[in-house]
Parts: sequence; C-alpha cells; structure tokens
Amino acid sequence: MRIGGILLKIGKIDFFNLLDLGSLGLLIGQGIGRWGNFFNQEAFGTNTHTALFRMWSPKIRDTLAASADLLASKGVTVDPNAPVHPTFLYESVWCLLSFVILHLVVTKARKFKGEVFILYGILYGFERMIVEGLRTDSLYVGNTSIRVSQLLSAVIVFVAIVAFAILMRKYLTDKLPARLAVAAVEQSSTDLKNSSENKKHDNTDDKDNEKDIDENEEINNANN
Repeated sequence: MRIGGILLKIGKIDFFNLLDLGSLGLLIGQGIGRWGNFFNQEAFGTNTHTALFRMWSPKIRDTLAASADLLASKGVTVDPNAPVHPTFLYESVWCLLSFVILHLVVTKARKFKGEVFILYGILYGFERMIVEGLRTDSLYVGNTSIRVSQLLSAVIVFVAIVAFAILMRKYLTDKLPARLAVAAVEQSSTDLKNSSENKKHDNTDDKDNEKDIDENEEINNANN
C-alpha cells in the first residue's frame, strides 16, 4: 500500500481518477474473461428449457451429477441430462454493456472523481446478485442457503448507492470536497463540446430558415 501511494505521488496520478479508469478496465476484463468459463465448461447455471441461450456437455452432466446431493440440500434440484443457463454469457454481456454506459458517463456526464467506480459497484453488484442465484457452484454461508457472493454483492450495491446519493447531493449543493472535484479543464471541454453541438444545431436551423425565405421569394417573384 505504501509503495502504491509513493508511486501515485511520484507519477502525480490522482487516486480517484485511477479508480474510475480501473473500473472500465475491470469491466472489459470481466466481459472477456468470462468466456474462459465457457471453454472450461464451468460456472454454469441451473437447468432451463426456456432460456434463449442454453448449454450442455458431458462435463456439465458429470459436474451436476457429482454435486446433485449437495445442491438438493440447499434446495436446488438439477437434472444432469438437461441444458443449463449459460451464466458466463449473461455476465459477459452485462459487463460489456456496463462498460459502454460508464464510458458515456465519463465522456458526457461525469460529475465527480470516483463516480464511475461507484457506478461500477452498483451495476456489477446488481448483476452478480441476480446471476449468482442461477449458478450451481456457489459458496454458501455455513449450513445456510445464503450464497456468499449474493450477500457480498448486496452489501456492495447498498454502500455504493448510499455513497452515490451523498456525493451527488454534495455536488448539487456545491459542497463537494475539492479532492473529488472534476478538473476545470475536463469540465470546460465537456461544456465546450456541448456548446459546439448547440451552435451546430442553431446554424442548421438558420440555414433551413434562409432556405425557406429564398423559396418564398422565388414563389412571390413567379406570381408577379
């Protein structure tokens, strides 16, 4: 930790900006990395006959057969010969879509440093709560049916939502800590981009109005 802090100071790298950037990298890595589960035929879900995408293989069959009793003790019934949810695909698609969303936040609507990291916690945590409930290889809290990853994800989502609400309120009331404020250059560049887009739109409207005036003059001249 100390070495990391020293390197940040030497490189003059803002820690909260680094968190935001790292969040985008994590989403890309998770979105691509989940396909390793497909090639290994692991981290799949429970049986399904209605899902748009399904998967099955001899390895999945053997894995389900070996863990059927344990899953039954947790209230999960499985059929080794039936297709299962491709949970790796659900998470991969969700992560890549989340990357697109957060990239747009960074380029168009970022209000404070650390915002992207917090939104990452909300988006990924919410997805993991849902998808984890479909998986058949979860770790459980003791002898309960509570899945560790679901519980942890719920905590992360709750904390992230509270943090986002508090910081956004401070931003709106001009009470945001200086260390979290987005650099003026970054903010002004966003405003300049929006301004140029508005001017471009206004110029288009002016040209359309001039065109309408010219057409009306031609019609009047023709009538005279």
